Amino acid sequence: MEEKAVSRVYEKVFRKSSFAVYTCLFMIIVCSGYVMFFRKQLSLIWNVDGVGQYYPVFIYIGRYLQNFFVNLFHGNFSLPLYDLSIGMGEDIIGVLNYYGFGDPLNLLAVMVTKSNSAYLFTFMFFLRLWLAGAAFQYYCRCMRFDRIPTILGALCYIFSGFAIYGGAMYSEWLSVLIYFPLILAGVEKIIKDKGKPYLFIFSVAYGALCGFYYLYMVSLFLMIYCIVRLAAIFKDNGGKLIKILKKCFRCVIWYLIGICLAAPILLPSLAAYGNSERRTGGGWNISLSF
Repeated sequence: MEEKAVSRVYEKVFRKSSFAVYTCLFMIIVCSGYVMFFRKQLSLIWNVDGVGQYYPVFIYIGRYLQNFFVNLFHGNFSLPLYDLSIGMGEDIIGVLNYYGFGDPLNLLAVMVTKSNSAYLFTFMFFLRLWLAGAAFQYYCRCMRFDRIPTILGALCYIFSGFAIYGGAMYSEWLSVLIYFPLILAGVEKIIKDKGKPYLFIFSVAYGALCGFYYLYMVSLFLMIYCIVRLAAIFKDNGGKLIKILKKCFRCVIWYLIGICLAAPILLPSLAAYGNSERRTGGGWNISLSF
């Protein structure tokens, strides 16, 4: 019993120290790599899509949330769904979901002001980077990978070209890096019968709230991942086909529950995409009424 208690304490200290080392290295790399931006007080808003789309939408989300709480304080529960002042369409969710309307992290935009908007937008970039590495570490811990490769892998994961270049231009790229490892970790818990499926449901719902554009890519990879992992785990067990089918069925059920939780954001964005001329030059003639 004493040995088990010691091993549990060691495991907790190991995990905390690993996370602390990752955070320290992250801060060192950010401070040294972006020191020129900080010295010249430059933001990380790109000149094309950043200035024209993502940054204005971030400010719009902040003001939208501020107006919601002000109205709520005065006893008026109001969540507008249409706004002709957007300039890209009147449907708020359908037009702005691709640019972050629905991303839970953008709730922090409620703190936006005229003076701090650029700084807050830049802070969100680094926050998403850090969270992506933390999510990667969590998946590696679920897979029982060694400490040093996990830390180095997390740093490579978040300081790749996809993250620091593409993520600075398009913030939803970083959102994918956050929920993708969490989805895989959630699947592992379901496959190995370790705990409840809450992580998997949450991560799927998170991905659906951030937008369907990358979620369907992640879902295709997830299907392949589940097949490979289930085949590898049950290849030596009797009755493996029945076990694999049961696991697959459970994964599908929990996945659909996550999608349903995100439906108020996901369905309007899908409808807007289907009716958009940007898709193929023609619409799907989809209409939603609530």
